[in-house]
Amino acid sequence: MTLVVADGENADEAVNGQRFAAVLCHGVLGYLEQPEPLVDQLCRCTGAGGVVSITTGNAKAMAVRPALEQRWDDALASFDTGGEIGVLGVPTRADTVEELRELVRIRGVEPMRLLPSTQPRLSPRGTQRSGLTGH
Repeated sequence: MTLVVADGENADEAVNGQRFAAVLCHGVLGYLEQPEPLVDQLCRCTGAGGVVSITTGNAKAMAVRPALEQRWDDALASFDTGGEIGVLGVPTRADTVEELRELVRIRGVEPMRLLPSTQPRLSPRGTQRSGLTGH
């Protein structure tokens, strides 16, 4: 195994054009205002027949965490926003399945499976949160 330290937006250059059977990006897109450059690199670094795996917040489930925490005003407001202050205390954004599908499709990767997480995850505060898993 070789670890390479580089920005995701420069992944292709950092690995000298090498292609991989699987490229994973889990829990990162939500922290980027513009995910397109990173998604471009993910798709570019995937070899023929390879898999791109992306997990990110589900924009259609933004109300779940505040509702579980009984923050009703925040839960209602989340229906009109695409982001929140995440568990790390920094702003995050979320994507819909349709947005993820289009992000990879226009870069030549055909989505095989896009599905909501079936396992609730616990945040550091002990509350459940939902996510989107894209394969």
